[in-house]
Amino acid sequence: MLLPGTVMLGRPASVRKPIGLVFVIFWRIIDVAAKKDTCVKKCQCSAPKNGVQYSQSEFYECLRSCACLDSRKIAKSVYAAMAEMIQASLKKGYKIPLPGIGKIQVRQTKPRIGRNPATGEPIRIPAKKRVRLTPSKALKDAVLK
Repeated sequence: MLLPGTVMLGRPASVRKPIGLVFVIFWRIIDVAAKKDTCVKKCQCSAPKNGVQYSQSEFYECLRSCACLDSRKIAKSVYAAMAEMIQASLKKGYKIPLPGIGKIQVRQTKPRIGRNPATGEPIRIPAKKRVRLTPSKALKDAVLK
């Protein structure tokens, strides 16, 4: 019997065990490395249909093709596992390096005095936590090229 959130990998019955969704990513990387010749080396995603941003469906299709995954459903579950891992890590206060993209971390802001734009009256803005992405040099160079 499988627990919720676990899957069975396409392995021989002697090795087949239920594992968590996060470990599926690890096994998919091994599978992709094993069939390296059939996988496209360079990611070839089409431009978004509206020309500005990807829809969820287009994003999952792009992820599927870039990571050489078999289906969009697998791409969606890989992304969901990654997002869940990032959220849990940020909630615990960890900094998360994303090679080639940057670093995500939670920063604490200080309380400050602001102004109500309608009346000009000073108001107190409390301290709070904010999620921040510090872009890497590689990302900055790629975008500004």
